[in-house]
Amino acid sequence: MRRWVRVTQGLSILSRFDGVKPRLLIQAMEEGRQTHKACLGWVKGLYFPVPKEIEASVEGFKLWYGNAIEEVLCVEEELKDKTLGLVGHVDLIARIKGEELFSVIDLKRSTVDWICGLQLGAYEYMAEKKYRRKFGPRYALRIGKDGKTRMVPFNDPNDWPVFLGIYSAYNHSRKKEKT
Repeated sequence: MRRWVRVTQGLSILSRFDGVKPRLLIQAMEEGRQTHKACLGWVKGLYFPVPKEIEASVEGFKLWYGNAIEEVLCVEEELKDKTLGLVGHVDLIARIKGEELFSVIDLKRSTVDWICGLQLGAYEYMAEKKYRRKFGPRYALRIGKDGKTRMVPFNDPNDWPVFLGIYSAYNHSRKKEKT
């Protein structure tokens, strides 16, 4: 039976949370999970009670969505590459107003850095295979606690090849741990 590896799991060898108190890390992860659920549920036409601590973030997302999105291809779609044993859940594939091609978009409550570009590169690769089409710029949508949003573009064509190298290192380290 194949054991699928999540895109974010493959990138985990790059993440360091040594200086973060576990309680704060758990709280941030939970707020991020709730924000994703409320925002993307809203896009799907579902209603979820919104905890007070993320209300501003959800309202900021709704405002951004109304101003930025022309058309949605998918929301919270599972993408797989059977050859690589890779799976990912893309938050949103949508066409931004004024753009021709659809874009892969990932919602972020935390810092947006170059690792996001690698994650988005992997999602884009799998989405192109699944939908048999090219996509436009990839974006991380940073949603602040205050409701402010910022779209961070990722256009580096090397993001997918770099992801593959890191994914290979991740798989290599797993094999070493088993021996």
